[in-house]
Amino acid sequence: MHASQPDHDAVAIRTTVSPLSIDPLSYASTTQRKQPRALAGNQGQSRWLVAGQAIVGFGWTAAALLVGFATKMLLTRTMAAADLGVILAAQAFTGLMLVVAELGLPDAVVRYVGADATSDAAPGRTVRTAIGIVSVSALLTSGAALVALLLWSNASMSGDAIAATAILIAGAPAFAIGNVLGAAYRGVNRLGTKLLLLDVARPGIVVIALLLSPLAVVRRAPYVAGLYVAGALAVLACLWLLFNRDKQWRSIQASTPSELLRFGVPIAGAAILSGPLVNSLLPMMLSAWTGSTAVAFYGIALALQGIAGLPLGIFEQVLVPVWARMVALETPGELARSYQRYSIVCFSFATGLAIVLLANDRALLTLLFGSDYSAAGTAMTYAVLATLFAAWAGPNEAMLRATGLSRRIFASRLITAAAGTASAAVLIPPYGLTGAVSAFALAVVVLNVAYGTALYRATRIHPFTVRHAITTLAATAAIAAALARPAAFPEAGWVAAHVLAIVIVAANADLRSSLGAVRDRLMALR
Repeated sequence: MHASQPDHDAVAIRTTVSPLSIDPLSYASTTQRKQPRALAGNQGQSRWLVAGQAIVGFGWTAAALLVGFATKMLLTRTMAAADLGVILAAQAFTGLMLVVAELGLPDAVVRYVGADATSDAAPGRTVRTAIGIVSVSALLTSGAALVALLLWSNASMSGDAIAATAILIAGAPAFAIGNVLGAAYRGVNRLGTKLLLLDVARPGIVVIALLLSPLAVVRRAPYVAGLYVAGALAVLACLWLLFNRDKQWRSIQASTPSELLRFGVPIAGAAILSGPLVNSLLPMMLSAWTGSTAVAFYGIALALQGIAGLPLGIFEQVLVPVWARMVALETPGELARSYQRYSIVCFSFATGLAIVLLANDRALLTLLFGSDYSAAGTAMTYAVLATLFAAWAGPNEAMLRATGLSRRIFASRLITAAAGTASAAVLIPPYGLTGAVSAFALAVVVLNVAYGTALYRATRIHPFTVRHAITTLAATAAIAAALARPAAFPEAGWVAAHVLAIVIVAANADLRSSLGAVRDRLMALR
């Protein structure tokens, strides 16, 4: 998932392709819509917007990570690994169902609200249209999933597993509608509102309830599932009240249902193909071949891996509406430069975080989740390296979304799903947890290669510059130091890795320019 202007002579950027010619079907309606006020005309404003939102995003996402870790720490210390695997498997199944129910409409809302937003109005009707569609879709999908669960649950599923899954399925409409409202606030560059309510408050309710609950109750998976649904309902009520009282959404501008679905359905199809491959299919295959304990290890490994993916995730959330506006304004040159600028920023940040994880893998696992989970260190290493590759490839999915190329996303994920499923079927039976994480890593690599290829073929935009190459060399040296750590002097490798990580982040010129834009705006406000 964007600050100062880079040195243009450092890279050769092809700017002759208008984004409006990329995908006529995706843009047919966009060209007839009300155009937003120019952001690209004021590069300082654009840099301030991205940098400011990114800082807000990092702050709230850090809080969300703390809440997520607190949840996992409480569960790992109060539930057996097999019971934790039950709740994770239930979440995986429900996550797959939720992707189907949402029809990609949260992503469509971000894109169209971002393209249409001005400083004084936003397409509130677009959001209400999306909510209406998602409400019906989620109710139908939940009903069908409950029937399927009751009909096809087998003897291998415990009563707790069935109950926990049923509770999460029943709560799916609350999750889906909340996600649409959160997407609306992303579209008008109020990322903090979305992160605070959906990413901090929603799981935070679970943490508070777990802290107040007797340990004997916490160990039951259905109770934990009920807490997640209660949190979703409470946050949905807050979001709905906020949305209806916010004058920003009172507008006659509206996207049509067909417009939203034309963009959103390929996104949903893409998510069904490869998103649940990681979150649903791989854990389910791992559970079938090796048991619930391995699923718990897999979930913990990917939880820590998510720290390395934090910069890319934050910037992709911030950049989609900003880039969507650049597309609507037909500023391909600034669009390409912005993409390369924030590719380097994402990669630099991700490298710094990845080095910390790789150099302290088992120590972090033991500290956060207990000594029983230190064995997930190797799995975490594979996952972190895959995530770092995604950051190296750049925020390519964000650019594909901003330019309306949802069908290219679908095609890329179709390829990824085939490669990931095949590799999982081959690797999980003989290698268990290591095989599952290796399949995850392969899927990440294939997906980003496919994304990068599709983006370049459509727009001639790519992340690779001289600065990107220099950062890559430095990152490679830092990773080698973090992983090698020679037996004779392990401390030397550890220190070298961390020093290089600090240098990579501190030396990033685009990052310094972004922070400078924030400083200038704060001084002006004073």
